[in-house]
Amino acid sequence: MPPTISTYAGLKLVASIHGINLVPVCHADGALGPDDLARICSKRRIHALYTMPMVHNPIGSTMDDPTRRAIAGIARRHDLLIVEDSA
Repeated sequence: MPPTISTYAGLKLVASIHGINLVPVCHADGALGPDDLARICSKRRIHALYTMPMVHNPIGSTMDDPTRRAIAGIARRHDLLIVEDSA
């Protein structure tokens, strides 16, 4: 069974309509982590990263600045477009 993608329902709907394959990237606590992103990027070609760093919906996590910087570095190395949905 594939992992559940815990993100904004509207994004899942738009992705489905346009045939976009979403790949869950999450740590044990449900928040996005740099190690998890790097692992996924090393296994497959990812084109973009959608993230909610401030009060993630639905899990409510907030990403600290060092984590955001680490994710930005991974995005640069793998040529990822970052779409930040932030409050």
